[in-house]
Amino acid sequence: FPGDDSPTTVYDEDDDDDALTMVYGEEPRRVYSVTRVSTGDTYQLELPATLGRGSSASVRITGNGYIGRVHARISEENGVLYITDLGSANHTYVNGSMLEKDAPTELHDGDVFQLAKEEFTFLVEEV
Repeated sequence: FPGDDSPTTVYDEDDDDDALTMVYGEEPRRVYSVTRVSTGDTYQLELPATLGRGSSASVRITGNGYIGRVHARISEENGVLYITDLGSANHTYVNGSMLEKDAPTELHDGDVFQLAKEEFTFLVEEV
């Protein structure tokens, strides 16, 4: 059960020595990534993450001058994921809708977002 640190007893029916194995459960953790559609490049995220073409962005997207130096931020608050346009000149879009500057917008697994004209897919994986 999530959050349960008690051991799980595993019996090995093929083992003749009647030994028990105690396995302690771990809560699954979420891994976040974005995939650049045009190249297939995948970037794993440590939240909060800033995306942009500048050296100060935590995820640096090169080869597209329309993307701002620090274009957008992906963050998590109380288990809810958000993307925020940080005042970029060429805007941020989620599933085709343009975001308002500095207005966090919910982001879900499989959502497609654009920085300027560059498309990305947001992915959440439990490991």
